[in-house]
This record gives sequence, structure tokens and C-alpha cells, in this order.
Amino acid sequence: MLVALINSAYRGDSSKAGWTTEADLLGGQRVDVEGLTEMMVRPGNVMLVHERNHVPVACVHLEQTGEDCYLGLLTIQPTLQRAGL
Repeated sequence: MLVALINSAYRGDSSKAGWTTEADLLGGQRVDVEGLTEMMVRPGNVMLVHERNHVPVACVHLEQTGEDCYLGLLTIQPTLQRAGL
């Protein structure tokens, strides 16, 4: 479900409903199951997920990098972007 959410926010026609689209710049998938799984199981990585009715509608990836933290894959379902989530 997270792969579908992330891809819907960044690629394809569905992403054009929001501000995170890369559809006019890049084709294909943003993430796949294997890549997302590898990222999430690495030490120092966490994926925060927000759900509505047990369905993921937003997520963000955080990776500890020494004393700092990398924030990536900031994702909100395109139809919910600009709605104050």
C-alpha cells in the first residue's frame, strides 16, 4: 500500500492532482516494493505513516545520518494535498 501511495504522489496522472508530481520530468515508478523494503530495514531508518480508516494517506522517510537526519519521500495522497494534513 505504501508503494502505491508514494507512486501516486510522484508519478503518473494521479500525481498531477497535487504539488509533488514528477510526472512531466520522469517516467516509471518512484519506488518499488524491494527498494522500499531495503530502505526501511536498514538501521537508523524509519517510515512514519498516517492512516485514515486503516489506509495510508501520508508518509515520510527519516534516516539518521550521524547527528543529523535525512527527510525524504514526504508523501501525501494527491487529492489531500493543500488540505492541511
